[in-house]
Amino acid sequence: LTTEQQRSFFARYYRPERMVLFAQGAFTMEELTAFAEAAYPGEALPYRNSPELAQPLPELSPRTIIRRKQTSQSHVLIGRSAYSLYHPRRLELSLLANILGGNGMNARLNMELRERRGLVYHVECNYTPYIDTGLFAVYFGSSHRAEAEAIELVLAELERMRQQPLSEQELAAALRQLRGQLLISAESREQSFLAMGKSFLHLHRYIEDAELQERLGQITTEGLHEVATELFDTSHFHRLIYR
Repeated sequence: LTTEQQRSFFARYYRPERMVLFAQGAFTMEELTAFAEAAYPGEALPYRNSPELAQPLPELSPRTIIRRKQTSQSHVLIGRSAYSLYHPRRLELSLLANILGGNGMNARLNMELRERRGLVYHVECNYTPYIDTGLFAVYFGSSHRAEAEAIELVLAELERMRQQPLSEQELAAALRQLRGQLLISAESREQSFLAMGKSFLHLHRYIEDAELQERLGQITTEGLHEVATELFDTSHFHRLIYR
């Protein structure tokens, strides 16, 4: 990427008509409007989506890409495309990602790769939804010697989730942990502001905590297993390795 490409992208997409200004505090709407108009002078334009962003992404065959960086450890990313921001089952996938490699020390991949076998320095699982697609990925850092074994264990854990549905007790424990993490993140003003702003930007409304809790309560073991069966077929995963 060149500097000129980055500037061109910014000028094309980071436009006032594509933004949401979120604010909270002791001020009037007139004061906020004056601030916005000073920051972005000119006539207000209606929101428009960019045609090139609305095009469906091409389906890519799974690839393994290895980059030689002469590092002291291997950095491995295993991932695939996943649900978009508007998919009805994105909460189920978020919960599965948290069970596999979320912030908790009891995450399955952390327990298997780091605590039991000592193969990795760090392992995590992330699901990032976008407006037209999503990314589900597992990352770990290991020694070069442990890289191959760690990859096989990650793939085995994904396959295990396809073959063995969670029990009701496991689901209840996972939901308790996720709710606790949400409470902790809500204590951060920055995170709360970002969540509210993104909600207005993409959904045109703010999802109250009561609604989120209700939707979490509707998650079932059967639904989680259907998502795992659909997305955790390891033959569809790409690999990017820095070593």
